[in-house]
Amino acid sequence: MIDLTPGIRSLQIHFDNTQLRLKELLDALLDAESQLPRLDDMEVPTRIVHLPLSWEDESTLLAIQKYMQSVRADAPWCPSNLEFIRRVNGLATH
Repeated sequence: MIDLTPGIRSLQIHFDNTQLRLKELLDALLDAESQLPRLDDMEVPTRIVHLPLSWEDESTLLAIQKYMQSVRADAPWCPSNLEFIRRVNGLATH
């Protein structure tokens, strides 16, 4: 495996198929998953961290524009992170 990248509800796996066949990778993942405890039995220690966030700054807007052009124009957080957060949290828009 070259890299693992967590997604919103996924794990993206970048691997070299000349070194590891897809079937071997899938078998290893299924085996690892079968060894996990039930979700109801799992407890993940967490904490709340408050960070200052900037949703409408120039860099964020440029990044969203580039993302829409090169990856996915219809992503739920496009074209506005701020509106996406409002929708997700059920907040009224002004």
